[in-house]
Amino acid sequence: MHNKKVRVGVIGSGFMGRAHSICYGLTGQAELEVICSRTAERAEAVAKEYGYRRWTTDWQDVVNDPNIDLVDITVPNYLHKEIAVACARAKKDFVIEKPLARNVKEADEIIRAVEDSGVKAYYAEDMRYAPNYCKAKEIIEQGGIGRPFMIRVHEMHDGPFHAKWFWDAELTGGGVVIDVGIHGLYVMEWLMGAKIVSVFAQTDVLKWHEYCKNGAEDNAVILFRFDNGAVGEMVNSWAISGGMDTGAQIFGTSGNIYLDAGRTAGGMLCFSTDGYGKSLEEKKSDRPHPMPTRGWHFPVVDEWNLHGHAPEIREFVRAKLENRTSVTSIYDGRRALVVVEAIYESAKSGRPVSVGA
Repeated sequence: MHNKKVRVGVIGSGFMGRAHSICYGLTGQAELEVICSRTAERAEAVAKEYGYRRWTTDWQDVVNDPNIDLVDITVPNYLHKEIAVACARAKKDFVIEKPLARNVKEADEIIRAVEDSGVKAYYAEDMRYAPNYCKAKEIIEQGGIGRPFMIRVHEMHDGPFHAKWFWDAELTGGGVVIDVGIHGLYVMEWLMGAKIVSVFAQTDVLKWHEYCKNGAEDNAVILFRFDNGAVGEMVNSWAISGGMDTGAQIFGTSGNIYLDAGRTAGGMLCFSTDGYGKSLEEKKSDRPHPMPTRGWHFPVVDEWNLHGHAPEIREFVRAKLENRTSVTSIYDGRRALVVVEAIYESAKSGRPVSVGA
């Protein structure tokens, strides 16, 4: 057991910044030193709510603070590269939320800065740490379903209304694929133990024409071929009503695995006439994918552990204390972006596209 605690500075106070704040507290091995937000009012409120020692509106204060051991970057995609490179130059280890960047070019700039400086960079892909997905990987590795030959993944909800920047491809690097599809791309290669070698994609704006900007898509259906001959399918959508629906199915020569990380994952079914909390129907939620609370619904139970956020942050804190790399790396983040770019190329051309290294 390490007696020392990691002093953390979090840049970004949106949903993921607050989620990480909660999860650092759950580790028992982290101290929340400083939170950075764009406005003083917001920064002060979040600092008070989660127990930060201080707050700031300048992210450079966090990066250059000698009292900070670990910087956590939970800002919009278009700010990832600038802040990550600054962390590397300041010799600060950092956590960076998915996606690593808006594109492979930006990812390579981050990787180059990290390699030049020698800092540790921890890539936050929470599904890699979700308990049910980890169990699925264990079963597959033990031969429980034979040789996996097909995988289907999906992640769908009603759109990221908690933050306008998500809808602008210039700010995000794309649309629903780079937002939620990035999870599925990692999960598929990890669970299948194989690399994607080709994609055939159909991306569209099917519902939110008034919100999607600069080529952002709200729906995507993609077919995959792996280097071992296996096949896959991924469906991503910001156009599906009823809250988050996410999961995977893996088919093998002697068995199948069905994963639900959304609706039924909490093992609870509830009926409420009026709803409760910040319900989806009242449009009051600041979550990226609020769940309905009226009528029949599946309440979210133990969200931070179930979706992998708490195990993920625990891994990063331990890695920092042990001066090692984490299970997920920025090279994983780059790999996902290589596939994302192939998907967008396929959607634009209407043809299958080979995926590079």
